Amino acid sequence: MILNFLFRPLTKEMINYARQDTHFLLYLYDVMKNQLIDSGNQFSNLLISVFDQSKALCEKVRCYILFPVTLESVAVAEYNLRMM
Repeated sequence: MILNFLFRPLTKEMINYARQDTHFLLYLYDVMKNQLIDSGNQFSNLLISVFDQSKALCEKVRCYILFPVTLESVAVAEYNLRMM
């Protein structure tokens, strides 16, 4: 099953899926962060290096999702902005 998280409101199934996915990602983040800290030394902080490289990549990459503009899509976008 393919879930499209662009459409709102999210179904209970989509919220549960996202919650479970995030739960595992947080665990993996902690494991990888600790590995980077343990692998570094007084001259090389690998965690900061990874953060710096990630920041540089995010500043370069732009992702645009094109979809038809309809009255409904504008209303959904306005609703999502209000919920932030």
